[in-house]
Amino acid sequence: MMRKDLNSLLLCLVCLAVLSPKVLSAEDDRSGWLKFGVMVAADTVDQDEDFEQYEVFLTHSLPWRRIGETWSFFTHLDMTAGMIADSEKTTSIGSIGPRFGFHQNDGPMIVDIGSRVTLVGDDKLGVRVLDGPVHFSSHARIGFRLFKKTEIGFRLQHMSNAGLSNRNPGLDLFVIDVGHYF
Repeated sequence: MMRKDLNSLLLCLVCLAVLSPKVLSAEDDRSGWLKFGVMVAADTVDQDEDFEQYEVFLTHSLPWRRIGETWSFFTHLDMTAGMIADSEKTTSIGSIGPRFGFHQNDGPMIVDIGSRVTLVGDDKLGVRVLDGPVHFSSHARIGFRLFKKTEIGFRLQHMSNAGLSNRNPGLDLFVIDVGHYF
């Protein structure tokens, strides 16, 4: 049942992205759909198991922003779809949630934090039980614009069920993302 719900959510996210008129005509890098890309994650050193996560993402600009003299404040909405795996099993994962931060006006640096509601297709991966399909992924990230339309980012991400279930083992990941601006 949960897998069907997750697949429906992912299909809705893709349809929203494809059918949105802003995808086809994003006026500038501060309104509408901003970028798409890929994220690759591996667990951090403090865990007993090996986890990998692969996702594609879409980022939409939210209306709250403030342009400063050297740094500007921004708000975005991130949507992801992909898979998470350990050494024995692979399952689907998808998320949606806000992100906010600052970027240098005339420089390459971006710093942001965010939190997303995350749905996991199967909450049992190897010996770890994530305990429930609904989780929350929070991150702290530093990114750099490499070229006019390309960005690379590095984030520390924590995913847990926030106490919605009896157990809350959590999962800490190191994530590298590469995005391309529309």
